[in-house]
Amino acid sequence: NMEEFKKSVEELKEKCGPNNLLAIDFTHPSAVNGNALFYADNNIPFVMGTTGGDREKLMSDMEEKKAFAVIAPNMAKQI
Repeated sequence: NMEEFKKSVEELKEKCGPNNLLAIDFTHPSAVNGNALFYADNNIPFVMGTTGGDREKLMSDMEEKKAFAVIAPNMAKQI
């Protein structure tokens, strides 16, 4: 349930401080854009380490929302 998830995020922000929460996302390519929007909408800086998704839309959305993000696809161990 999305509301429970948002509540959990707010509780984390309260416990660790709003400037001490960072998401590191290694997910399925189909979830890249939706997850990035969630982080941006909830003011969570993030590292996206998944290859895939709509990169043009991802970059456009993050620039529009002025999100703090590192978009670094293919963060395999060798890299």
